[in-house]
Amino acid sequence: MEILVNSKKIDFTLEDERNVSDIVKDLEKWINENNNVISSIKVNNKNIGLDELNSFSMDIDSVKKIEVVTKNKIDLAFESIDTTLEYLSFIQDSLKGDLFENNDLILDGLSWIYESIELIVKILNLNEYFLIYDDQDLSEIMGKIHSLVKEYSRKFIDEKGAEEIGSTIDRLKYIMIKMYKWGIVKNYKVEGKAGHDLTLIKEIMSDYVSVCRKTLDKFDATSESLQVGDDIDAFNGILYISSILSESVDIISIIKNLDFGRKKSIYALIERIDSIFTKITENLKLIEESFRNEDMITIGDILEYELKPLFEDLIVNISKINNFIVD
Repeated sequence: MEILVNSKKIDFTLEDERNVSDIVKDLEKWINENNNVISSIKVNNKNIGLDELNSFSMDIDSVKKIEVVTKNKIDLAFESIDTTLEYLSFIQDSLKGDLFENNDLILDGLSWIYESIELIVKILNLNEYFLIYDDQDLSEIMGKIHSLVKEYSRKFIDEKGAEEIGSTIDRLKYIMIKMYKWGIVKNYKVEGKAGHDLTLIKEIMSDYVSVCRKTLDKFDATSESLQVGDDIDAFNGILYISSILSESVDIISIIKNLDFGRKKSIYALIERIDSIFTKITENLKLIEESFRNEDMITIGDILEYELKPLFEDLIVNISKINNFIVD
């Protein structure tokens, strides 16, 4: 049996594989380790859909050649953004037609879009809280899609539902453009030498700063929840703050890799940001220790009186850097 991956023959020794599906699964493990995914398969020069593999019956001794084509996960995620945008437009067109006739098509489409976006966000390492439009972030819009599918799976879509779905799709389309921009910055090296590259950086950093400023209230609210024993709100608040801080690490890394030429003042700001984040990390370790000791009061105090001022300082300095970009 001849096995080719991207037109190159590979050495493959059959072990316990009983059919083509078993062979492909073994190949997939190796392909995934190289940050790629299978995009198409041919068996004996015949195209086989990925969803057909489990039901594809052929005696393994009859298989002469398996050809597999792979794609990089990151590239495939960007292609999926384009595909999802096209499908969103298709659903919007369906909303203008016979709602009774198109009911299942619309709901199935929304479910597929939900799953597709979850996968894109995971592959591109995006943070839903920073994908924003008109004071809503992706996590809120995904929640809305989930609730709409749940509501109208029990009844047919009416005019009110069609209007809600259409409005949600409009917001999602805008946010998916943001996904594209964040994805480029977080997954490809942006030198920052050309004006258009810096413009892209400036746009996502503006969103970052905007979200961080809104996050400041979370420190006080979470501290208060800890002090009054509202564990659920406190836990959710800590998870949210942790997510914002995690994204801050990525943003700082992006900034440090930019080429600012002779603008020495920016490099001084970067050093200041490094110092701030060192202190933030130290306080996060204290929070972790306090969790182990079940000392919620101390956690609240650290959030309100230590982390919040440091986070404010971080925002100020990153904002200053952002003001230098494309200035």
